[in-house]
Amino acid sequence: MRNWRPLLLGAAIATCVDLDYFLRTSQHRGFTHSLLFAAILSLICFAIWGRANIRWAIGFAGAAFSHGLLDFATTKTMPGVQLLWPVSERRFGLGLLDYYRMTGVDPILFLYQDVLGDLLKMAFVEVLISVPVFLFVLSIKWSVNNFSRL
Repeated sequence: MRNWRPLLLGAAIATCVDLDYFLRTSQHRGFTHSLLFAAILSLICFAIWGRANIRWAIGFAGAAFSHGLLDFATTKTMPGVQLLWPVSERRFGLGLLDYYRMTGVDPILFLYQDVLGDLLKMAFVEVLISVPVFLFVLSIKWSVNNFSRL
């Protein structure tokens, strides 16, 4: 891969949404998972990269929006995601998968027990979920690039 830095930055942007775990002022999947928070992160990305590299800005905006939407889809037994904060504090969940059951992590006791072990479990499950998606996106990119050369 020629330039891995944009991928690393995109992963960091998507992951920073989970910093609410460490904020004692909010619950997990709260305001940092909202569409407004993602929009603000996206505007920052466009302000930094904007026209100079519109592809990066769009990719980073997608990373910002993806996390809250994926948590929305994987909320089955927990309260859900505050997608519409600050307009509403209601939590929404689609419930396609039970993320915490898949990882075996107790979301209530997460920061009070084996944090490193829980982080490793969650990272493993997220890699299992994200690698096929990443490969699918790369295959589309390669297909488009090969088609445009014809």
